[in-house]
Amino acid sequence: MDKTINHLTALGLTPKEAKLYIALVEIGSGTAYAVAKQSGLKRPTVYVLLDELRKKGLVKKIPHAKNQVFIAKDPEEFFAEVEERIYQAKRALPALLTKYNRGNITSHLFEGKHEMEKALSYRRDELTGQELLAFYGAPSNGKRIPEIYYQHAKSLQAQNTKVRVFAPDDESLKRFRAEEGEYGQEARYLPSSKYLPRVSVEVSKNFSKIFLHTASQALVIEGQEFSDFMKQVFELLWEKRDTK
Repeated sequence: MDKTINHLTALGLTPKEAKLYIALVEIGSGTAYAVAKQSGLKRPTVYVLLDELRKKGLVKKIPHAKNQVFIAKDPEEFFAEVEERIYQAKRALPALLTKYNRGNITSHLFEGKHEMEKALSYRRDELTGQELLAFYGAPSNGKRIPEIYYQHAKSLQAQNTKVRVFAPDDESLKRFRAEEGEYGQEARYLPSSKYLPRVSVEVSKNFSKIFLHTASQALVIEGQEFSDFMKQVFELLWEKRDTK
């Protein structure tokens, strides 16, 4: 009995609520008097506990009975509901972990095609008059670049954000290459045989963005340390490209 009570308290019941629920499960259904007798709890306490368990959905009152008769929720149904709540809660875990502040770095996860546009515009206005460094990828299976990325380039140009870019020399970026001057971007194209990522990265002074195009996910990493590292990588490659 004690172990069962401990297991139920781990699910959020108080010891007395657990004891009463077990008693009602044992007798199937009964009046407050019958439950008090089975559980060994005082009748005034039983009335209070029955009301609490009714609010939690673990006890039902049988309607139209001459005396108030109560019945316990099927334990299998109870545990199935608990498992479903745990399952739904776990689905929120990845997003919560990305927002969890570890030291000086915080991150935000955007998932789904509609969220990608939000990721593109996130803190974009703070880049006015500043520089953005980028490694741009190419769509998979020869797909065209979605329009939101061209709109993003236009927004950056409109707010006078200087952009330097590495991009693959791929057919899918033909339009981007043709309109490159309109966006005021300085792009360097690498052979697609050596550089054809499905991931894009944008690096600014205080935050970076990673776009996983195939999965329609974007991760924003806020923190100067990470941005500084990515900028150093970019500048090393940019300088090496200059020497060649």
